[in-house]
Amino acid sequence: MRRKASLLVAVSCVVAAVLLSVSCGVSVNTDNKDGKSVSNQSDNLYWLPNITRKSEVYIYDRLSHRLATFDVDKEQIVNRNDKPNFMQYEFNDIRSNIYTSGDSISNHFTILKVADNKIRTLWKGDENIAVFPLAFSEGTLYFVQSVYGENGDEKYEDRAIYSFDESAGDMECLSETKGMKIDSGVLINNDLYFTVYDDSSNKYNLLRLTLSSGFDPVLIKDGLESGSVYKNNGVIWIEERDSICSLENEKTCIHKSEFNYFYGENVIQLDSLYEDKMRLTIRNSSDNSVRFSVDDCIGFRYADSTMDIYKHDGGFKYRLE
Repeated sequence: MRRKASLLVAVSCVVAAVLLSVSCGVSVNTDNKDGKSVSNQSDNLYWLPNITRKSEVYIYDRLSHRLATFDVDKEQIVNRNDKPNFMQYEFNDIRSNIYTSGDSISNHFTILKVADNKIRTLWKGDENIAVFPLAFSEGTLYFVQSVYGENGDEKYEDRAIYSFDESAGDMECLSETKGMKIDSGVLINNDLYFTVYDDSSNKYNLLRLTLSSGFDPVLIKDGLESGSVYKNNGVIWIEERDSICSLENEKTCIHKSEFNYFYGENVIQLDSLYEDKMRLTIRNSSDNSVRFSVDDCIGFRYADSTMDIYKHDGGFKYRLE
């Protein structure tokens, strides 16, 4: 996932912080380690949809940035919380079923897992905290965490990358990143690559942090026009104005879409058309050729190298090579 709004345009809250540690100064709360399903209750403004029929599945509605239930028989979205400013945010990895959820005004951020037709809460933050997905890996996940003062302004000096152990439910601050205006990132082996906004140049810098090394992040490339960064087969790709290019070979570029996901030699792309419809295109990352394209796409789900693609006039499966 790539969240559409930059973290630099961060949103507000008005509750004072409780300290987690001296190094990062944020508290966390894992009060739902038992993984109870999120309930859809009328008195809860932050409800998430429940599966109510065998024909329903969860999909991530990328146009609204919300989790929704989709009825395969009716071929339409049947439930979604459209409360203004309340959204869910995805990792930029189609294998992930982990999301964050929160309100851009009052926060109430949580980390969620969608599995077995249920939404489970893995972590719940204090009301002055917002968390956004950064880099996905099995077991340990990486998030950007922002803190807000009583006036609703973000405390940029407290923004940092946090690792999250899914099994333990614990957040840990990577103190080497504290105070950086982090935008997006990817994990390759034991190296975390992430972009940081530079106020002086109005551009982005790409940094590399070797995890558990004790060293500060290293500058890899500066002067980037965009903060979006991707990975593909162990290689960093960076976003430019109209394309996404390999950092290893900058002449190797592909067309850029509204949503872009690398998977092996495939690039899964989505572009909004009108209303709730999108064009889904799958390209070859090595030569930019189009392998597959379909309009009228509502969304898709991934499992075992296969995409379940949902449309208004019926769905189908697509095997990723």
